[in-house]
This record gives sequence, C-alpha cells and structure tokens, in this order.
Amino acid sequence: MTVFRLAVFCWLLGWALAAARNFRHRRALSVDGVLGVHFFLCGIPLLLDTLFGAPEYLQQPELRLSSTDPPTEVLYGLYVAACAPIWWWTARPIRVPRAIPETFRSERFLVRVRTTCVVLAVLPYALVVLSPEQDAYLTYGAAVRGRFSAGGGDWHNLVANTALVGVLATTIALSSYRRVPVATWAIALLSIGASCWIFGKRAIVAIAIVAVGYVLWGHGMIRGRRLYAAVLAGAALLMVYSWFYQSEVRFADDPMLANPAAAGYEGFRIDYFRDDRIKMALHAELDPGATRILEYRGQSLLFDVAFLVPRTVWPGKPWPYSVYFTSATFQILPPRPLGWGMSTSWLDEAIANFGWFGLLLGPLGISAVCRAGDRYAWPPLNVMTLLVAVLLLAVQLPAFLGLFLLWLLLVALARREPTRRADAKPVPTA
Repeated sequence: MTVFRLAVFCWLLGWALAAARNFRHRRALSVDGVLGVHFFLCGIPLLLDTLFGAPEYLQQPELRLSSTDPPTEVLYGLYVAACAPIWWWTARPIRVPRAIPETFRSERFLVRVRTTCVVLAVLPYALVVLSPEQDAYLTYGAAVRGRFSAGGGDWHNLVANTALVGVLATTIALSSYRRVPVATWAIALLSIGASCWIFGKRAIVAIAIVAVGYVLWGHGMIRGRRLYAAVLAGAALLMVYSWFYQSEVRFADDPMLANPAAAGYEGFRIDYFRDDRIKMALHAELDPGATRILEYRGQSLLFDVAFLVPRTVWPGKPWPYSVYFTSATFQILPPRPLGWGMSTSWLDEAIANFGWFGLLLGPLGISAVCRAGDRYAWPPLNVMTLLVAVLLLAVQLPAFLGLFLLWLLLVALARREPTRRADAKPVPTA
C-alpha cells in the first residue's frame, strides 16, 4: 500500500507542477488552480498517511472505518488520480476564448462596475448598523462564540453572506483596473479585512487570500519565483490564522481542544484536507452495512435548489450536505444539525447523491464551471471562475451561494453581449 500511495502522490504532484508552470508563464486557466488545490487537499494526505499513518478518529467511528478499509483506500487513490487528467482534458475551452466586447472595456462600463462593487462592499457595514445586536460584532467570531440570539443569528446569516459577496466585489473592482492606485489598494485591503471580521469564520479568509493573490498575479505583480514565494506565504498565513482561530475562537471554551498540541494531528487533517470525506462516501457505496450519508439520493441537492424557501413554509426541507455528513460520522440517526459541521467537497457530495455515477459527475461538474467561465477573456469573470471551481473542492455550495450567484450573473452578462475571438488565452491582463 505504501508504494501505491506514493505513486498516486507523485502522479498528482506532476499535474500540480504542470499547473504551476502555466501560472509562472501567465498562461494559466481556472483548471490549473483546481489541479493545484486538488493536490493539496487530496494528494498530500497520501504522503502523510505514509509517514505518520491515518488519524485515529476516536470520536467519529465512520471516518475511522473508511480510513482503514483497504478497498476504500485503493478506490480513493484511483479516483483522485483519475480526476487530474479528466480536468486537464475537459475543463479547458474547446475553441479560442472569446474576447469580451468593447462595451465591457469602455471606461463608462468600468465605472459602473466599480460603483456597483463599492455598494456591495459597503452593504455589510450598513446591515451591521441595522443589526438588533450591534455590540456582538465588536467580538471576533461572534456567531461561533454564540453571542447572537435566535433572531440575531438569522440577521447575522444575511450579514455574513453580504460580507462574502463584498470581498468578491472588492476583488472584481481591483481586477477592473489596468493599474491599481496605491490608495485604492489600501482601501480595498481595509474593506476586505473588515468583511473578514464581520464574517468571523475561516472560509472567508481563505477566499480573500486566493482572490487577492489572483488579482496580484493578473496584474503581473507576482511572477516567476515570486509566484512560488507568494503561494508559500499565503499558505503560511492561512495556517497561522487557523491556529489562532482554533485556539482563540472555535475551542476557546474548551481548554484541552484550545491547546493546539492536544488538538494535534487529527484536527490538522480534518481542517486542511478532504481525503477522509471522499473515503467515507466511497466506503458507503462499497459496504452495504456502512452508515448512509444521505437518507435518499439527491437529498442535499434538493436543499440547494430550495435554499431560499423558509423552513416555516416547508418544515421537512432537507438540510445542507454537511449536516448529513457530520451526523453520519458519529452514526447519529436520524441526521440533525449539531451546531457545527465538517467542511465537505463537491467530489464526495456527488458520490453521496448519485452513487457510482457521481465518480464522473463530480469532476465533470467542476469542469463545466471552468469551461463556462474561461470561454471569455474577461478578468473579473476569470477571477470568479477560479474561486468558484476551487471552492467546490473545499466546501459545500451553500457556504458560498452568494458568490456562486454572482458568478452566474457575470457568465450571463458575458453571454449576453456579442463577442469576438481573443488572440490569446483568457489570462487576466494588467
């Protein structure tokens, strides 16, 4: 098994290095970002399993069973290895990407875009002012710390979604400039920082780091060796922040869990990687006796479609996929919200919803996102496409639904206008 793990690790590393080379030479597409993140989330765990063994998952029996089942591990390795060439061959536009029309390049249109982005970036601050529990926002991670009442929590969900959209609107505004003024950079970074504070969770910080890094790359500010240094710096920043979040916010009231050494290897694997989620979904298909993640096929997708339907109108509305997955890890039946949930990916959600067909529909769904956005050489759309595709690998759709809807709007705008073929690939230009 050791040789098999290392072979798959090296295979995924090769695809990630090919993607990194495309970024270095400024000819990268969204799929190149997907390949790099896939290597991190699903490839590095293979090396960790070889060096340190799989986590014990003492409190989550289903994760323990799936992570120690040899057939599941072999199928996992074959699956994540197959995803890379599937994306390489299916996630790139068939034809030369289309240049966005002059209408979208005119200064008048860009001013409108920036004005709209400013409104979206300011909106969460206005909602905080209108919040019935304004003082709670003086504490970082107020929602995780339980500082909101039931009514205040519902309002905070709206505030959090607008904060996420605000971060993306800010990066879209930055990408619309040919050369971003220093003062604009300063204001944008302050706005992003404030939105991260309001949101109060790790997901938005990771999104902000990726989005800002992509804008810097698109403007030619990080090239060659600077690109690799920037990736390492971003990863280090995210890990330091995650350590702070774990010890000071998420488990602040539990002295043992707040101790990073006590949280240890298992917490590190759960937080940063997605191999255990995919293995559990595969194990549920391989072993008829394993705990089912969903009560019926398509259940979590039904929630995505009916996201805006109030539960008071539809009391039996399904829960997000992470609710079912987290309950299944503890073998809790029937599934129910536990007040927190493990971050899941589209790859394992597709398997849980579609069974063996999900092995294809998972990667092809991400390919469809990449192709839809990379058909057009339009930097704001290219930034959003990369983020949506990468987030599908790391979290469930409801966690970034506002961002996804904004991406759909940009795709619709690009398709609405007549376009001409671009002379080059859709690389963000300065």
